Amino acid sequence: MTQRWMALIAVVGLIPLLLAMRPVDEALLAAASKGDLGEITRAVENGADVNAAGEDGITLLYKAAEKGHQDAVALLLDKGANLKQETMDGVTPLHIAVEKGHRAIAELLLDKGADVNQVRTDSGEAPLFTATQEGHRDVVTLLLDRGAKVKQVRLGNNATPLFIAAGKGHREIVALLLDKGAEVTPVTTNGWTPLHVAAQQGHHEIVVMLLTKGADKAAKDAKGLRPVDRAREKGHVALVPLLEP
Repeated sequence: MTQRWMALIAVVGLIPLLLAMRPVDEALLAAASKGDLGEITRAVENGADVNAAGEDGITLLYKAAEKGHQDAVALLLDKGANLKQETMDGVTPLHIAVEKGHRAIAELLLDKGADVNQVRTDSGEAPLFTATQEGHRDVVTLLLDRGAKVKQVRLGNNATPLFIAAGKGHREIVALLLDKGAEVTPVTTNGWTPLHVAAQQGHHEIVVMLLTKGADKAAKDAKGLRPVDRAREKGHVALVPLLEP
């Protein structure tokens, strides 16, 4: 095979990659951000790449999902937008919809095949973690109903969604996660349990819920401290009688 043919084959093989790297038109990105269905339709019908992305990897679908424009999301999906396409930080349209609390958009993306347990590379979190972190109970419910793993751990520190909810004080989400089978005494890489973090933050009702489910009062973290020690450390004296082993 001649060098000329080899070079041609190499170039042809790169075409899909080069096309995927085509920059997005800023005016079209702004249209997606505003949910301008007319502009999006005209641009795509005139040959605009529905999956083009900016330098940060943000696509039209990502921007429409972020801003809560359900009709624009539906239109872009109908026009062939890749719902699993990630930004440079590994964030998908589902991740950003969940983060912003756009339940209807998250549901639409899941209906179209989005991965409910896909981990984002910037944080090591699946969508359930993000919804829990932000306190979006209705989104948490949706994700659990669609198969989100309640026992999945966050990459890097082995925290679970229950650990996140306990620390943030999201009482209703804690109750929901426990009802769905979350383990009450998972341990992070530094030896903390949900009871440790709830005690440190002074979340009385959550402490009671965890204890009712069998949380271990005597569990020690990497520094040898128990939940009661963490409560004392932060001055949450009302929790001390509850947490004494």
